[in-house]
Amino acid sequence: MRATKTIGVLLALFHCASMAISDVEVTYDESVNFAYLRKFAWTEGTRSEDESLQRRIEAAIQRELIVKGFRKDEGDPDFLIATHFEGDSVIVEMVDLESQEPFWRGVGTGAVPKKEKKLEYKINKATAKMFKKFPPKSK
Repeated sequence: MRATKTIGVLLALFHCASMAISDVEVTYDESVNFAYLRKFAWTEGTRSEDESLQRRIEAAIQRELIVKGFRKDEGDPDFLIATHFEGDSVIVEMVDLESQEPFWRGVGTGAVPKKEKKLEYKINKATAKMFKKFPPKSK
C-alpha cells in the first residue's frame, strides 16, 4: 500500500514538472516611461509556420495587455508588438514607433511544447508569467 502511494505521488510530481515552463526572462529599457503607452498594434516579427500557434500566442498576449488596461489600435498605436520563434521559445518585443527598436522583450523558453495537448497550457502560463510585472514602474 505504501509503495503504491509513493508511486502515485512521484507520478503526480513528474506530471507537474513536465507541465512547468522552463524559463521566462524579461528585459526593458529603464528610460522608457510606460505610463504614456496605452495603445498597441501588431508588426511583423518572425512568424511561426503554424498559423494556429501564431494566433494562440497573439491572443494570449493581447488578453494579458487588455486586462492591464491596454487596447489594440491599428490606426494610432503608441507602440508595436512583434513575436519571434526560436525552437521551443517565444520572444515578444515591444517596439518604438519612431526608432523601430525594441524597448521591452520577454523570452519564454519552453513555451512551445511538442505535444499539442500541453500547448494551450504552456502558452498561457508563459504569457502570464511574462506580463506579471508589466508595465514596469517608471523611475
